[in-house]
Amino acid sequence: MTNGSVFSLDAHITEDIITLLKVTIEKDKINFYFEKSGFKAWFENDNKHIPEVYDLEKTDFGVYSFNCSQLPHLFSHASLKLSLGNNTDRLHYVVQNSYSPYMQGENTEFFLKEKNGALLLFIRKKAKSIWAANLDYLSSRCSSNGFERSESKISPVTIAVIGSCFSRSMFRSEEYFNPGYKNLFLVPLTFFHNSIISLMSSCFEDPEYSLTADLMSDKVFRYIEVEFLKNIKERIFLASIDYIVIDNYSDSTLEAIEMKENCFITYNKYFADSIFKHKFSNKKIFTPGELKHIDKYREAVRILYSILHELNLEKRVILVGGRLSKFKTNSEIWQTKINWVKNTNNNWDVYDSIFLEEFPDAKYIDMRSTNWISDVNSPIAGGSSPSHYQSEFYKEIFEKMTRFIFKERR
Repeated sequence: MTNGSVFSLDAHITEDIITLLKVTIEKDKINFYFEKSGFKAWFENDNKHIPEVYDLEKTDFGVYSFNCSQLPHLFSHASLKLSLGNNTDRLHYVVQNSYSPYMQGENTEFFLKEKNGALLLFIRKKAKSIWAANLDYLSSRCSSNGFERSESKISPVTIAVIGSCFSRSMFRSEEYFNPGYKNLFLVPLTFFHNSIISLMSSCFEDPEYSLTADLMSDKVFRYIEVEFLKNIKERIFLASIDYIVIDNYSDSTLEAIEMKENCFITYNKYFADSIFKHKFSNKKIFTPGELKHIDKYREAVRILYSILHELNLEKRVILVGGRLSKFKTNSEIWQTKINWVKNTNNNWDVYDSIFLEEFPDAKYIDMRSTNWISDVNSPIAGGSSPSHYQSEFYKEIFEKMTRFIFKERR
């Protein structure tokens, strides 16, 4: 939108409450006009657990400005709350409901709404410029630090995923997820719905699995073969992996079946639907949350650390701290699944804590508290689920992961 794009707020000036009179856009700078001055103004992340704060510049009497250049270079979206204060207290201000909820800058879009008495500003970089801007920035940074560069392109980082849709779905090209991610990352290796307990246990030598028809389809076999061969170390080495992205969904939700001493299979959806599960009869079951499962998980994580240390990858691990959503709409909870949601999230807290103790150099994408909820129309296989989130959830995780990786590679 051109200079001077405005929405107005009805003014109710009092001695105790500051009134926001109007907001304007100048390219990608947003200006806030108050009826008085002499206070501090800033944006803070709407999620109080994220320490993201930006001071607003006072440019005139009662006028405070925020320029999108203050945001990180890899920013694609941000959810920020307008706050006012003096040296000791927060100050209250009036926000009426008469403003336009949408404004457009030169390279960004602004969505405004009131939430709990504050003005919430959701900023999104226009889709056509997201990847071009990020790639230009990353290319220049990598070139200046001796990394490979060819005609303004950087070499994609190679990722292995050990997890579920919480860590894998951000690497999808559909508009719902992260179109253009392949300009930055290659993901040649995915261990999907395989528990760390299983992956780090002994090989399960049973030739009958390759004769089981419902395990042999490509969509299944590529994820269950490792349950028998346990060849994760060799596969990571052969794929020349740069970073490992992990989530603990599988260990927090799926039983581990002990087929023989120190040999486990993850009771995931592939085995749950297979006739192969008749072999689980009379086997010991390790259930998430039980002490013996927790102890076995810690033991497995220590083995994983040893393997990644040998591959010089133990400091290139990113743990996605996802949690199941209690809500499927803004006001409706997962009534029939709420006990499962709560139990899983409690387990997840335990397993993430253990993992971070054993991997002290791992980066943690903390999504324990998030503004996003389940999407009942999710395009992920399985559709509506407490584990399938709104689109922006996967964009937020992707952006945080990208910041971690390219900050290290500068």
